[in-house]
Amino acid sequence: MFRWLLRSRKIPPDLDAFVAEKWEYRFSHPTETRFLPETGSGFSVELGRTVRMELVRPRLFAWTVDPWYRYRDLVLEADFTFSAANGGSAVGLVLRYTNDENYAYVLVSNTGRIRFDVVFNGTPIPLIPWTSLAQPPGASFNLTAIVHGQHFSFYVDKNWVAEVADDHLDSGRVGWAGQNYGDRSLAEFTLSRFCLESRPVEVEAQYLRWTRLILSDPAQRRVLAQSFFGFGRFIEAEIQMRRVLVDHPATRDDLFFLAQCLLRQNRTAEALKLIEEILRKEPGWELALKEKANIFYLQNRYSELKDALGPLLKRFSDDDMLWNLLGHAQTGLGNWVGALESYQAAWKENPRMPVYALNVGLTLERLKRPDEAARYYIDAGTEWFRQEAWSEVDDILARLEFIACDQSLEAQTLQAKALFQKGEVHRARPLLEEALRQGSKDSAVAYLLAVASRQEGYLEEALRLASLAATWEPDFYLFHFKLAEWLKEAGQDFEQELQKALALAPQDPWVLNLRGLTAPSNNEKTFYLEKAHFALPQEPTIAINLSEHYHSLGRRDEAFRILEGWEDRPDITNHRGNLFIRERQYESAANEYEKALARDPKNLDYLQNAASCALELERYIRAEELLLTILDLAPTAQAYVALGNLMRVEGDFVRSEVALRTALEKEPDNFSALMELGWLYLSRQKFSLVQGILTPVIKRSLDEAQQQAVLDLQAAYRRLAGELLSCASCGREWWVPLQLPLQSSLKVRGEIPDDAPAGASESTGKIFCVGCAQKHMQEGRFLCPDSGQPLVLKDDRLKFLLRQALEKL
Repeated sequence: MFRWLLRSRKIPPDLDAFVAEKWEYRFSHPTETRFLPETGSGFSVELGRTVRMELVRPRLFAWTVDPWYRYRDLVLEADFTFSAANGGSAVGLVLRYTNDENYAYVLVSNTGRIRFDVVFNGTPIPLIPWTSLAQPPGASFNLTAIVHGQHFSFYVDKNWVAEVADDHLDSGRVGWAGQNYGDRSLAEFTLSRFCLESRPVEVEAQYLRWTRLILSDPAQRRVLAQSFFGFGRFIEAEIQMRRVLVDHPATRDDLFFLAQCLLRQNRTAEALKLIEEILRKEPGWELALKEKANIFYLQNRYSELKDALGPLLKRFSDDDMLWNLLGHAQTGLGNWVGALESYQAAWKENPRMPVYALNVGLTLERLKRPDEAARYYIDAGTEWFRQEAWSEVDDILARLEFIACDQSLEAQTLQAKALFQKGEVHRARPLLEEALRQGSKDSAVAYLLAVASRQEGYLEEALRLASLAATWEPDFYLFHFKLAEWLKEAGQDFEQELQKALALAPQDPWVLNLRGLTAPSNNEKTFYLEKAHFALPQEPTIAINLSEHYHSLGRRDEAFRILEGWEDRPDITNHRGNLFIRERQYESAANEYEKALARDPKNLDYLQNAASCALELERYIRAEELLLTILDLAPTAQAYVALGNLMRVEGDFVRSEVALRTALEKEPDNFSALMELGWLYLSRQKFSLVQGILTPVIKRSLDEAQQQAVLDLQAAYRRLAGELLSCASCGREWWVPLQLPLQSSLKVRGEIPDDAPAGASESTGKIFCVGCAQKHMQEGRFLCPDSGQPLVLKDDRLKFLLRQALEKL
């Protein structure tokens, strides 16, 4: 009777507990898994015989976490598979997850690389930068992470690939994650095995086995060391290289790399010992000899540096770095003339290193030759400007002012370039124009003036100046690119300049973008726009252009997918609204326009789009609010036209007429204002005013859309403001205004056109044209073919038509 006391009862787990366990996802019983199916913004996780993660937009990182328990030290192992349809993507493990702002993750990409990051208080901290794998995995691979205190080590297909120490997080949950990059919209990953071991003894055994007993691949350690070095983590790079040297004989390259790590930590004495060890084995090795000289310089051992450089310069007389070091040695020894000669030789060998010209200038200052120093300073500043090193340019200008050499034409030109870069075009332009007047052939001068002219609306002048820049420096792609862009704006042939830019910079995203926008075929447009987007995936303008192109091809899903992940960009949101407008989804478009305005409430394009959409949805109050905002910001003719149109729709004809007339005061030939005013007058039956608008507009040179707009207004006017009369014999028609002034009698002499009305029969009321009535004439009078009675012109409508016909003669 007390058997119920012996029944085991399920105790709900403490999800925040630290647990020592071995747990493996049982795919044969998916209901027992701790993972949960999820659907989020742009991703989903589905459970079954495997776990599948799908990312449906580019530039998306998503993860799913085991909500049970927390762990400190552990061994976590998983088997992953990339979908063959993926573009650039990566998958991996989540470790020590606390919340969405504190966790670590390791990713392996389908291009054969690994990285490890920690997110701490919402800030991503790269611990292992993207590092190539010496043995790249296939589409399916095993990834293992061993976490032991502050030590993290990673293994792909049971091979050691990376390790690092970090103390940001001490515990947390586990999970797995996927990353999709910008080249494709869809990425899929499959998890087929997930095994966790957190029992202390087993974790310790695994840690010792893999980190102490099993030898790692020295090639992979070298790759990791180089990756750390390139990322500026020189201590970690040194650690990896020293671990290579523990189990493997040191090669020349290993010792040299280790010396580089030490130098970056300012441990010059240790680095010098390694270099000397290399030179004992290979006394003539160039890199070691040069590095030894460099260390002498860092240690201020100028006499030894000079002695070391003598034989080196005999072997490598064209090495600018060695000449520069010799200049430092001579400077340190107080030999200014020798230093000058050495720095000048370095500058001559490599004029793309402006620091050499700076060194020449400083030495000339010491020799009391400021005018000569100024020339070298200007050369250095010009090259730094070209390299967009703005702070260095400012330093050069300050130096020129210090030595009172800042008033020369060259110095003023450099000053103008710096001002232009800072946006002070009004101060820069006179200086640049003066340089051009005095015969400067500096391509940057012509180009900056071209940019200024274009900003001020002088397109032809911009083209002339850009052509000068391209002539003076024909191998710089930017000049040809801008020429092509501006020639296109001017409606001129731009193909030759664009081809030059493409040949000089075939990977530049903006050149590719322009080529894509102007390519003759859709296939070419797709190729170049996709290439531009891949080269610069974070640029919204290029993404918008590609989306626009996809939508024009009917590839709607791709057009919208490429816009995902840009929620903070109002221009992307506005473009999404434009796409909805084309699909006549006005409600969706309105939502997008309002989102764009929430981020940029004074953008005229967004305001105009939102106002137009509100009109389509008959939200007149909102439309009026938006239009009044537009008028406050920019009272243009087009804005008044839109307001006038809205007032007409609302029935406020007085305000509508005022708005439209204001638009015409600003732009007397504004076609939209004239048409809207015509429709307004027509709705109020002011037919003479409508005719007053139509008569001059019809005589204009109009495009196809404008011609159709005029025809529509004219047709409505003729339908409402007049009536049709017709010849009872041939059916010829005449249009007559309903409102006619009293017509005086006519005296007709000479021939009357055949298409004019001959008159009407008083007995039958039928009207006949001259062409038909002249077949029935008697004694010079037109007779009715039916009654035989004379045709008369008593009707004012017929008098009006006949007078019109005679006026045309």
